[in-house]
Amino acid sequence: MIPHHRGAINMACAGLKGAANAESRKLAKETIKGDEKEIGKLIARVEEHAGRASRNETTSAAPKK
Repeated sequence: MIPHHRGAINMACAGLKGAANAESRKLAKETIKGDEKEIGKLIARVEEHAGRASRNETTSAAPKK
């Protein structure tokens, strides 16, 4: 999903450069802002999951008493 959102940002940036009216510029800016926020959420989830996985690997490898 991250590449999907980055693609949307790239397209919105290109659209912003060539926007002929205020409504188009507004939509492009909203798209950029929204997709940047979504990328941040996705990265946080990936990092959270990776941290959980590494903790599980560490604890599961510990000898049981």
